[in-house]
Amino acid sequence: NPVPEIYPDQARSAGAFIVATGRGDFANQINNSCGFPGILKGALMVRARKITDTMAIRAAHALADYAEHRGICSANIVPRMDESDVFGITACEVAMQAIADGVARIILTRQEAIETARKDITEARATIDLLMQNGAIKAPPEDLIDQALAWTLSNIG
Repeated sequence: NPVPEIYPDQARSAGAFIVATGRGDFANQINNSCGFPGILKGALMVRARKITDTMAIRAAHALADYAEHRGICSANIVPRMDESDVFGITACEVAMQAIADGVARIILTRQEAIETARKDITEARATIDLLMQNGAIKAPPEDLIDQALAWTLSNIG
């Protein structure tokens, strides 16, 4: 990231059926942006003392279940960042696992957890959208990835 070991087109031409990278400009982005928002939100909602392995595993299952229910194909195996509902679902599952693991300081019902997560995530996204619309947060330069790739290739190659 940002330069994959092999580019998706090369991997497919070599026979790969499913290809994933850590980059969001290719299909199947696999990196912490998939799980981190829901894991952190779920842990914070119940004030978990720590993030257990089973909480992380439950998050992985929530992501997989979400993708499976909305439909998958070789170019779309994981939820995308624009599928914001996945973060509330993942947060709820992580919160429930924290409670089950005994590391939660606040006990919520499943309904309370999903409603809280969805509300908070919706409000946060609306705030960011408003800040971007008003120019308080600038959009990244369109050529940013090209610049990063050029720099990486010239300094590594």
